[in-house]
Amino acid sequence: MAVGDDERETLHVILDALLNARESLERVNVDALPKGQAFNKAWREPRQELTLNGSRFLRRVIGPQLHAAELSQIKDLTQSVGPDNQNLKSLSQALRSFRPLFEPASGNRHTETFVTQMIDDFMGIYWGDAPRFFVELPKRPGQHKRPFRIDRLRLKALDWEKFLAAAGLPAFERQSMIATAYKTQWDAIRKWAKPIEENWGAISWPLTPDEAAEARDRYLEDPARISAEIDRDGREYWAEKSNQT
Repeated sequence: MAVGDDERETLHVILDALLNARESLERVNVDALPKGQAFNKAWREPRQELTLNGSRFLRRVIGPQLHAAELSQIKDLTQSVGPDNQNLKSLSQALRSFRPLFEPASGNRHTETFVTQMIDDFMGIYWGDAPRFFVELPKRPGQHKRPFRIDRLRLKALDWEKFLAAAGLPAFERQSMIATAYKTQWDAIRKWAKPIEENWGAISWPLTPDEAAEARDRYLEDPARISAEIDRDGREYWAEKSNQT
């Protein structure tokens, strides 16, 4: 499919916007920013948005046909890798195209990145090696075998409470909804926040005004869907707790 004049002009406009956003971020004095929400708003969130928009721009530059062809190896993978590890070979081949995004951006010197190590480990497992990059860390006695996934799903419960509060639900109603989905009393769920922050540095941040408005709109548009999403996260949490996934 040929690149037309209109598409070329549109891509130039998008590129100009990306470069302007980059210029604004490079003027930020990161060391002088206070921690917390101010840091997120001035640095972390705009930086992530620039990277996301840059990725979308690159996808448009590559073109729908070529982009779909390159991603087909990942899209065709099943949700879980079977005992024969056949999918690992396709995944490692597809990841190679995205490796430059993860390479160091300064120093002009190639260094081995974690993506390279992942690719090598995928291929090694495919050919029968024991995992090295993905080797499991030793667990403490009594620790769940997937503590990060457990805490990630617990953090979702805390995020849902903030979402429902922004949507206008009374405290009892929103906390009861989450407690029912997670089959856990709300007083116990509330106490998840501190250990999650201590273990992973993850925090359930308050919603911004824009996020709160979006939460209200989403809930008013389809409350049953929101309830179903909370129930899904609760089921996933208990599947992890029961070692079913």
